[in-house]
Parts: sequence; structure tokens; C-alpha cells
Amino acid sequence: MQSEMLMLYKLMILYILDRIDFSMADSRLTDFFIGKNYTDYFTLHETINDLTEDGFIAKEVVRNKTLYHITEAGGEALSFFFKDISPAARADIDEYLAAQRYHLKEEQSTPADYYEVKHSEYLTECKILDRDSVLLNLQITVSNEAEAERLCNNWRENSTDIYTYIITKLLTVKEKEGGDPN
Repeated sequence: MQSEMLMLYKLMILYILDRIDFSMADSRLTDFFIGKNYTDYFTLHETINDLTEDGFIAKEVVRNKTLYHITEAGGEALSFFFKDISPAARADIDEYLAAQRYHLKEEQSTPADYYEVKHSEYLTECKILDRDSVLLNLQITVSNEAEAERLCNNWRENSTDIYTYIITKLLTVKEKEGGDPN
């Protein structure tokens, strides 16, 4: 019975990751499985580790966030065992993804990270993504890790305003004295 449940959790994770076109944060997978009372934290993460070790999902760590996406092997396994996921479980997943789609997408469309480039010098990289396109890639060097972390933490909340400001400033033509805009 235990192995059947673990197999179901694996298939559900694959189904979730297959239904979205971006990586999903570990915290969101945890939110779904624990929020819907499917399993406990430890069983879920054991299952995620098994899927990662078997090459069915890939893991990426960005700062303090772990992201997962389905691999080609995971997609093939899901297509073969799809019927083993109950319609009720698929409905729960689809409902969760529909309710959270905006927040999930927003989390992935404004990534921010930083790297130490020299002693006491950090390069922050803040992006705005739209599917496979980079709308904005802003790199700023700051003098300490605390500033880099604060900048990255504030990016998602302010990215739209910053993007709008930059575009407006760059597209607004100031007329020089004499009337020649060039």
C-alpha cells in the first residue's frame, strides 16, 4: 500500500510540473500536497528526491529557493502512467493551478539573484521575463551582501514600476534648444 501511495505522489508531482510551462518552487509543491492533505512534508520531499535522483524532474537552486521542472524522461513516464492518477486528484491539481496560475507565473517572471564578484562587491541581476523572452535584465553592483539581498528581495514588488519608468524615460524625446529633437 505504501509503495502505491508513493507512486501516486510521484505521478501527481509529474502531472503538476507537466501542466505548467515554467519551473515551480518547492514551497508551492509543499503548499499543494499539505494544503490538500495528500501527505506530510517528509514523505513529499522523499518523493521529490526520488524523482530527482531518477531523472524525472530537475532541480535548480536560486538563492534560497529550490525550483523544479519536469524532464523529458518524466514526461514519458507520465504519459505511460497518466491513467493511474485518479480524476479527483487531477481535478484538485487543475483547480489549484488555475487558482494560483497568476501568482506562480509572477514568481517565475521576475527572478533576482546576486553573486559575489570580488571581496565585498556583489553583482545583482534582476530580470523581467515573458515566456522565453527577456524584457529587462538589470545588473547592479553593490558594496555588500546585505544590500544585494535587499535589492533582490524588493525586486518582485517594484519590477513593474521600474520597467515602466525605464521605458518611459528612454522613449521620451527631449527637445534640445532650437527645436531639434536629435
